[in-house]
Amino acid sequence: MCVGIALFLFATALGLIPTDSPADDAPNVVIGICGFVFLIAGAMLMLGRDSKLNDALAAVLLFCFAAVGAWASLMAPDAGFSGGLPFVSREFNLVLGRIVFGTGSLICVAAAVWAIRRARR
Repeated sequence: MCVGIALFLFATALGLIPTDSPADDAPNVVIGICGFVFLIAGAMLMLGRDSKLNDALAAVLLFCFAAVGAWASLMAPDAGFSGGLPFVSREFNLVLGRIVFGTGSLICVAAAVWAIRRARR
């Protein structure tokens, strides 16, 4: 199932599957990274949790998560953010959303560093 989802996302990123969604704000590189995430997750499931390669793949997976979160925090268009806290301005909610995505990205980097250390042990 992970490989199938990855292939679908790769085909979408390459333009082989046309999309007419209003959520086409993400560049093809980000969509390709998301496909790569599913591919890595499938490989990790097949390897099992006691493999050193699994720890290395976990680091790559977390760096991919961090890249997507960093893109959302730094480069996503304002129209892509919705929701937020009621009774505050849209501008405040945009800044808050970018801070949340940026913080999540930094947490993923920290977890990836931990996974690298674990793989080296």
